[in-house]
Order: sequence, then structure tokens, then C-alpha cells
Amino acid sequence: MRTATILDYWRKTYKRKYQIKVSDMEYVNLRGFGNGKIEFNGGITAICGANGVGKTTLLNALVELTKTDETISSNISALKLGAATLSATLNILQGKEDEIQKTLMYECGQVSESDEIDYEMVWLDLSAQGPLMVARFSEMTNLEELLNSVEPIIFDKNELTELSFIVGKEYDNCYMYELELVDEEVPYFVVETGGVKYGTELMGLGELSILYILWNMKRISEKSIMVIDEPETYLAHRSQIGILDVMARYSSEKSIWMIISTHSFGMLSRIPPDHIKLLTRVGSDVRITTHSDDFIYLNALGMPKQKTGVIFVEDRVAREFTRLWIGRFAPHLVQQYLIKDVGSASEIVSTLKFPILEGWISIIGVFDGDQRNKITDKNKTGHNWPCSFLPSNKPPEKILKDAARGNITALATMLQKNIDETHIILGNLEGKDHHDWIIELHKELGIGFDALMKVLFEIYVINNEPEAKEAFDELLEAMKK
Repeated sequence: MRTATILDYWRKTYKRKYQIKVSDMEYVNLRGFGNGKIEFNGGITAICGANGVGKTTLLNALVELTKTDETISSNISALKLGAATLSATLNILQGKEDEIQKTLMYECGQVSESDEIDYEMVWLDLSAQGPLMVARFSEMTNLEELLNSVEPIIFDKNELTELSFIVGKEYDNCYMYELELVDEEVPYFVVETGGVKYGTELMGLGELSILYILWNMKRISEKSIMVIDEPETYLAHRSQIGILDVMARYSSEKSIWMIISTHSFGMLSRIPPDHIKLLTRVGSDVRITTHSDDFIYLNALGMPKQKTGVIFVEDRVAREFTRLWIGRFAPHLVQQYLIKDVGSASEIVSTLKFPILEGWISIIGVFDGDQRNKITDKNKTGHNWPCSFLPSNKPPEKILKDAARGNITALATMLQKNIDETHIILGNLEGKDHHDWIIELHKELGIGFDALMKVLFEIYVINNEPEAKEAFDELLEAMKK
């Protein structure tokens, strides 16, 4: 699929009105969770987290609440719920605009009777269903007879292109046979590729998982809910992205309200951060949170912490000040950006002229506050990369020195030193240039430079947090450019 087409599907997925949607689920005494609530704001909502945090338990609870007579589930789902009490809110679109709400209740192992709600619910557990299908058809002795009794669904040219796009190899033909086995409809797949023809029992589990998801999405009706436990199971990274794009197409075209669980960052790559629910567990304490920055999800899933950009500052003091300043208002950005001191404002100017390399790394220059009136719009026109300024209109050494001299009591308390001793040390440094003052204070106190910077910064923000926040907001705006 073309990139522009894919992006269009994703835009529609989050703009369209859905015939039916699950807006939230509350749980009481849910095994491993206790009491709480989770909200869903699809088209596609992702529940993510490391192994063992409880993603599957939440999905099992949702499935037990919303499943219909046709939904294929297992007794394991109910076993995981224990003595839980559950409730879910369904929003049902009537006409073009009007929505009504229905509440589903699960108590004592049963879903309470409610007014008849017409919708379809599909539950996919690929880790179990794929191997089960391979085993079932491998052992079947009358397979050829069954296949001859039904007409296959034959993929057209566009569907073959889509399948090839997801799997990463060219397909000549694909056939889907819908077989009735023990009161259950089960698909059997046959593909032709590179002159070779084979069926489900000879497929790899990744290829089979993709076909099984496609089969379910092709046949599901509008006004439906689809829940998938870890759709990335058995899939390479490329195929994870591909199947996710196709899921967005079906969601947008057929009004499928999708909820997935995942511990793959690849599966989160297209989903807006505010549509992702992060599960974290510390002992028995499980929390469900939503964040505005996808770097937080990457970090929680244990992905490598790759830097996405470089912030260039003037010197060592500016580097430590910038790290503490950004860390106060957006700790995740400190992990995303390398903060590098280059020696002077003129060196930052030179660095910002570095050519823009699309999709490689971002660069931003952060000048000391006393450069605000010197780095004018006129001489910024030669920059390829954006720039901003540290708080105030003074260099960081000066604002830290002024903050410490103006609040000696707080300085002594944070340093865990006698106030008189602290006063004597500051007195000995009176008259020192602010650049020398901070170095001499570091030596006089006998503590690490980074530790001193942390104390001085904390004293500065006691009375200057609005100023620091305003400058930080300017930095964020520059980053967006």
C-alpha cells in the first residue's frame, strides 16, 4: 500500500463515528488487579506493558463481558477472573448522530441479562489458535473431501498485493475455505507463491497468523468489536507494521472497534499516544496510565534508549543547568536528547548551520539567557536548525549565584551544613566573577560539581519557577519546528 493511502486510513480510524464502542470497563476484586477502571478511546486502543503485568487478564475480563453467542472463547477466560465483578459501558450509534448507552454487568460468573444489543464480537488469541489449526489439519484424514465440498474465497489482485505487503513476499494466489467443524466455522488457507502451493498445515505460524487476522476482518460485520491478544505473535517487525496498517483500513471502512494488547513497540508505532494504555506492576500494585509521549511507552517496554536529538549549549554549567531544567518539566526529554556543550555561543551558531538530514537526528541550540538580545531574527536566518534560550536574561552562573546569595538558609539546609559555615564560605567568595564563583564554591564545599548544580538549581526554582516554565515552553515550541 502507498504511504499516503495508509496515513489516510489512520486519519479516518480516529475521526469516524463507530456504530458500537466500549467506552470503559470497571472491575472489582479482579484477580491480580483489585479494583479499578480502564477507558478505551479507539478506533484502535492498545493495552501495552511488559510480560506478566496483566494485559491478558484485562482482555479476558472484557471478552467475558462483551462476548456474544458466536464469540469463540475458552473456559480459561472465566477462570482468570475469579470472583470479580465487572461492568462495561457500550455506546451505540443510532442514526447518524444520536448515541445511547448500555451497561453490561458480570457478577458471580454470569453476564446479567440486559436489553438485546445487536453487535458482533470477535476474540483472537493467536498464540493458541495458530498452533491449534496446524495440529488439527495435520491430523485430518478427510481434508481433501472437506475442501471439495465448499467454494473457496479467492483473493483478488488488490488483496494479494495487500497480503504480499504484510508478509513481505509475492503471492500468486490465495484461497480461503470456510469449513464447518464440530459446530464451529474454521478457515483453511491455501497459497501459491514462487511456483509452490501449500496449505495451513505446512505454513509458518507468522504467515498463518496474518491470514487468520485477515479472514476475521474480511468476514466481520459492521457494528462490531474485535479484541486481539498480542497480534505481533510470531510476526517480524515489518509484518507487525503491515498488519497494523491493514487493521486500520478495516477499522475505518467497517466500523470495527478494536482493542489489542501488546508488548511490541512496533505495534504502537501508528497508534496515537493518548490511545495507548500502559500497564505497570510493582508487587501487587498495578496501574493503568496514558501518556502524551511515546518515548515513555518505549522505556516501559524495555526498548533500547536511543537518542533522537542533540541539544547544544555553551559550557559545562549550561549543560548541567539544561539537564536539570528539562528534567524538572519533562523528564522523558532528558532521555531522548544528548546535551552537549560546545564552548561558546558562536560555536552553537556554527552548529545550527549543519545541513538538515531527514529522518536522521534533530538538533537544537540553547543559548544562555544573556544572548537573547544578541541572537536576533536577522542573524537567525542562517540557521538550518531551531534555537531557544535558558531562563532569564542572564547567564546561568549569574542566576544561580544570585539565588544562592538570596537564600542562604535554603542553601545550608540542602547542603546539610551549618548556616554560619555556609555564610563564611559565601563571604569569602564575594566579588568573584560569576563564572569563577561557581567553580570556587564547588572547591570550598568539597562536593561533586553535579551535586552542587542540583542544589543551586533547586534553590533557583523556589522563587523563579514561573520564569523557568515560560522559558521551557519556548524551548518546546522551538523543538516543534
